[in-house]
Amino acid sequence: MQAVESSERDPGITATSEIRFLPSWAKSQLAHILEVTHGWREVMGRVPGPPWTPGHPLPQDQHYPRKYSSDDITLVSEECNRDRREGFQVLMEEWGTSGRQRPTVADLLAILQLSKLYRAMDYLTVNVMKGEAVAREDNIDDTERQLDQALEEDCRFHNQFVYGQPDFGSVHFQPSPLSSGKVTTDNSTPSLGTQASIPSTAILDPYPVPQDSYHTLQDHPPQNYYHASQDHNHAHHVPITPMDIHSSHSNPSHILQDPHNLPIEPNNSSTPDSSQPQHLDTSVLEGLDASGFAHFPCTLMKEITNDFTGLHVDEGGNKLGEGAFGVVFLASVIVGGHPKRVAIKKLNAGEIKVEEQFKTEIEVLSRCVHVNLLRLVGYSCDGPAWCLLYDYMSNGNLQDRLDCKGGSAPLGWETRVRIGEGSARGIAYLHTMQDRPLVHRDIKSANILLDHDLTPKVGDFGLVRLGGSGTHTRTLIKTTTVFGTSAYMAPEAFRGDISVKMDTFSFGIVLLELLTGLPSFDQDREGCDLLSYVQESEATVDQLLDGQAGTWDYSVAKQLFALAELCTQAKKNRPTMVQLLTQYPNL
Repeated sequence: MQAVESSERDPGITATSEIRFLPSWAKSQLAHILEVTHGWREVMGRVPGPPWTPGHPLPQDQHYPRKYSSDDITLVSEECNRDRREGFQVLMEEWGTSGRQRPTVADLLAILQLSKLYRAMDYLTVNVMKGEAVAREDNIDDTERQLDQALEEDCRFHNQFVYGQPDFGSVHFQPSPLSSGKVTTDNSTPSLGTQASIPSTAILDPYPVPQDSYHTLQDHPPQNYYHASQDHNHAHHVPITPMDIHSSHSNPSHILQDPHNLPIEPNNSSTPDSSQPQHLDTSVLEGLDASGFAHFPCTLMKEITNDFTGLHVDEGGNKLGEGAFGVVFLASVIVGGHPKRVAIKKLNAGEIKVEEQFKTEIEVLSRCVHVNLLRLVGYSCDGPAWCLLYDYMSNGNLQDRLDCKGGSAPLGWETRVRIGEGSARGIAYLHTMQDRPLVHRDIKSANILLDHDLTPKVGDFGLVRLGGSGTHTRTLIKTTTVFGTSAYMAPEAFRGDISVKMDTFSFGIVLLELLTGLPSFDQDREGCDLLSYVQESEATVDQLLDGQAGTWDYSVAKQLFALAELCTQAKKNRPTMVQLLTQYPNL
């Protein structure tokens, strides 16, 4: 049920109310006001850190300790770009639920006043609390008029962006409940039988693929192929005649399977001579084993991506989309004598976390190989643009396939069950491939990519952290700031406790998405996150199941609901991913 703004809906909101109890319609409008002016960054940057506690006056010293650093603000911004959300909403979910003593409306108002964000203050005091506007320090009538105009002009875009109009392929949601189940009451991990056999084959990190573009590649095949030598220190390439997309011989899948169909042109003066050694910034890779990956010169990356400024694939270009850490392009290279489609992720040079992410991805992907983890093909770091090259996933990601984005056919229930199992095996491998498990920290449907035959590949390892030594069930990391995707995050993660069971919780939400077809977060429904919505619904399992998936096997669906419920229990009652696989339905 969509929330309706009225004075009778939340009569109890006062200055002492915790901000987490603000109604969803109020958070949404505040988020929009602060998005237009980028004011949420100012608010986040002014949140005090210890020793200040919520409910007390803000520190008077302008150099007081801050709770969030500029890096934190950047990460939130990246997450918003990736998930099409507004910064204030994410901040409220993180700040509003952190600490034993949680921030109040008065705390928020004090920060808004300190930041001179009067429009947001007025909305909170007048529209939400039914009080009076706060007195201004300065005459800002002109500024407010400009903001009013900006808000009005932005309204149409805002409705599409936030509420999911058809342009973004969003679905509309229906209620759906978890089946009831018993909760383990002791402190041990629930027994699920013996460990499942998990194939030891590879982890690799994904790139943000544009989920509406997989079908357009049949109409807009890559325009050039390039050669990469087996020498991993520098790659050689030979330009190939562009494919004529209007020719009867331009079927991309046929050409890609037969290298002899690719007419090779000789090098010319306009083509970078990659036979000459390129300067490789080896300091970037210090301490990392990158010997298993080909290095491609930056000059080559610029050429095959049209200097990183190409049109989107839907418009005949090769730009796939933009993600949290960069822009992704489609290109083709010849590696080991075989032509290969790749997704080239150009990392944003201005982002503070670029070098850390670059190293993390190469480190993780150099250690692990698994059929359900995305494969890294190569990298480039000998110029100003750092790039990572991945296998291209022609079916986009699970989130958009469940949403039938781009007119794609609905996933059948058996396919969904197999996707869930493959994803679980990839995550379990990540947790068990070495003594010190790797915790993904951002498992979600958008980070599960699908290849040509819908085999799932877990990707996006930008938040991966190495756990401590010890058993896989007890490995724990302490962190002061946690950033994942809040609708998928376990409650303990907001307290800074990160373990492999955090990924188990997130996978439980993915299972609910597979079963229901509903998105993980909908700010217009009561119980915005999918777990709360399902738990509070009175619908039956039959009513919950996504009808577009066909006629479900009821016993399989019931078993998956039970697993989803177990995954989202309190941490001590959650299974590991290995234990979960022993109970996963076998088709």
